[in-house]
Amino acid sequence: MGRILVAVVAIGVAFYMYGQAADYPRAARRLPQLLSIILILLATLAVVREVVRLRRARLADGAAAGPLVTLPEPGKVLIGVAFVALIFVYAWAIPVAGYLVATPLMLALPLIALRPVGWRGIGITIVAVTGVIWLIFIWFLNLPVPLYPGA
Repeated sequence: MGRILVAVVAIGVAFYMYGQAADYPRAARRLPQLLSIILILLATLAVVREVVRLRRARLADGAAAGPLVTLPEPGKVLIGVAFVALIFVYAWAIPVAGYLVATPLMLALPLIALRPVGWRGIGITIVAVTGVIWLIFIWFLNLPVPLYPGA
């Protein structure tokens, strides 16, 4: 159920991003709108895949009379809510602290808390994601993103 919820939220965010990009100059709106369409398609496929997986698991267990989905564990819901809150804090922090401060911190918090990879992987991920986003939005698209505090 959690995967379905995440995919539905991603679809909502993609529709919002698509609408917001309509106000951008023509050349700058193409990438966010293309990414929005791709995100909507992939998230829709994720929902379909998860529903098929749940139905197969239900039939394999012989529990055809039970519910198709169950509520996620409260701890996992809390983690999801924390991620959503982190996104809003990140959006607020970019104009205040600057991109080069806010982005590594935003990436470090969940990576350190959840530890999906080791310390080397965390460092490489932070540097790589920050660099790729910088290349696309600041260097390639020339968007006016504040890089550091007071900029």
